[in-house]
Amino acid sequence: MRWFDVVQLLIAAAVIATGFRRPRDRVLALFSATYAVPVTTETRSLVEEYVGGSRRFRLTGLTMGIAYAVVDEVRTGTGSDEVYAVALGYGLGAVAYELLRPTPVGGMASLDRRHLRDYVSPGLAWLAVGAVLVAVSLFAVALRLGEAPNQTTDRSESWYLAVGAIVLVAIGVAFATARRIVASPQPLVSTGVDAAQHAIRSSGLITLMGLVLLGCGWFGGASVTLVNQAGITGRGWFQFLGVVTVMFAGGPGLFLTFRSLPRFAPFWRDLPDVEPAGAVS
Repeated sequence: MRWFDVVQLLIAAAVIATGFRRPRDRVLALFSATYAVPVTTETRSLVEEYVGGSRRFRLTGLTMGIAYAVVDEVRTGTGSDEVYAVALGYGLGAVAYELLRPTPVGGMASLDRRHLRDYVSPGLAWLAVGAVLVAVSLFAVALRLGEAPNQTTDRSESWYLAVGAIVLVAIGVAFATARRIVASPQPLVSTGVDAAQHAIRSSGLITLMGLVLLGCGWFGGASVTLVNQAGITGRGWFQFLGVVTVMFAGGPGLFLTFRSLPRFAPFWRDLPDVEPAGAVS
């Protein structure tokens, strides 16, 4: 293992070790600024529970992704899927939390019909759907172009097919979870709690769209690798489409997955105030 890998592991260990603590006020303030929702005495426990719970699940997935990346590099000597393994692990942890998070209860529920566009931009939703269609099509074509073992990573078409099936299932689960979030009842408690719930749903849905795009990025990269392994000539157009998929699906997906639950900000950034627990408004 290279010294750079050791440094990466030490940094990841420090992030994970501190991530399981209760969220600090600065983290709550960053969530407040990102989603333009005040964190008051009434909503602090709600936001704190969501941020802390989602972060614990995300970091558990991140740890599993790092473990896979380390084992993969030791086994193959290259670790070509390190970034995707870590990012997908983080995203899958977020999906697991959204699936297991209890539905909010209390009071009467709003009867207004909600849509995905109420929480995320329509452009992002269409980007996710379009990316899935393009990426999966590329991958299907790559599989048809021929099987050839990868002498560098000791991986064959069957390995990519198995992982591709897992990634496709993860994408399907992400869409199903998004539908569940949008359709779940919204208790009418107060204006402040309603705004906090809206921000929480937005955070979860942005994470899910990010995971979908990450999965599409993996399909794009795997498609290029499969075609390269097959040694087919005249494949420049296919490589171009694969790289474009990685850049315009995997890149934004990586950004959205981590950005949806912000944790770090420059010390000079002016963040909104967060009311302490038990404070009187």
